Amino acid sequence: MKSWPWPDSPLKRRERVALSYRAMLERHAPEVCKQLDDQMVEYGQTWVVERIVPYMDDDLLSADLAAEYCGVTLKTIYMWRSQRGLPSIKTPDGIRFRFMDLRKWKAEH
Repeated sequence: MKSWPWPDSPLKRRERVALSYRAMLERHAPEVCKQLDDQMVEYGQTWVVERIVPYMDDDLLSADLAAEYCGVTLKTIYMWRSQRGLPSIKTPDGIRFRFMDLRKWKAEH
């Protein structure tokens, strides 16, 4: 048996496996894959659907956009900020989150 080729956490490993199966399903049965994608999005599991991210590393996102990108609630974004040290920036328009910091946060947590 081969060893796992990536230095992943158990959760990241499961995600890679799930996305591999999804990619194969999309190739061989795109209609069925679309139905399952739609169902998973309804359940809030947007991570399974590939999407183009329209942000650059230095873009400052509102809390709403940060929550959408991370696939969590607005309450969770504020909890991460106050209790877990998610970097944020105070601006005249309110709290903002640098996209690069969000990407790093998601990768580490």
